[in-house]
Amino acid sequence: MAITHLTIPHLPTKDITRVFSKIRISKTSTYQNIPCWEWTQGFTPDGYGFIKWQRRTMHIHRFMYAWLIGPVPDYNKTGLVIDHLCDNRKCVNPAHLRLTTNRINVLRGNGVAAQNSRRTHCKNGHLLVLDHKRSRACKTCAKEFSRKHKRTPEYKAYIREYNKRYYAKKRGT
Repeated sequence: MAITHLTIPHLPTKDITRVFSKIRISKTSTYQNIPCWEWTQGFTPDGYGFIKWQRRTMHIHRFMYAWLIGPVPDYNKTGLVIDHLCDNRKCVNPAHLRLTTNRINVLRGNGVAAQNSRRTHCKNGHLLVLDHKRSRACKTCAKEFSRKHKRTPEYKAYIREYNKRYYAKKRGT
């Protein structure tokens, strides 16, 4: 039977000592006035701590969540990930970890997708609105572009050339 979630049973004192010897309480990083517990040992290239336990290598924040909070479901089956509420990848404090969807985790962060999702206006200051494809667009800028470019001979030549290539490819010639 395939494992559908990660669980960590009761740990012997030796393992508890080993894990907590690699954790440092941060004096600067906090979430809701609760300090981060920062992992000090091995890290993946993207900055997450990892641990070897029972001949398996795993992210330490997943290990701590499974041990101190509850089972961590398989992402491929549920789409759930562990979110660091403190935005500190080194943090393993269970009070700073929560199970959430990948979409919420990404949008809560500071990456490009999250920044773009929070934008309400285009670079020219016009309001972004949902279009028929469920994506946000600036209708004012789109109309200006259309007005400027669709009537030019260069644009018409470009469209003719594009259509030739497109239909030739479709015909297989």
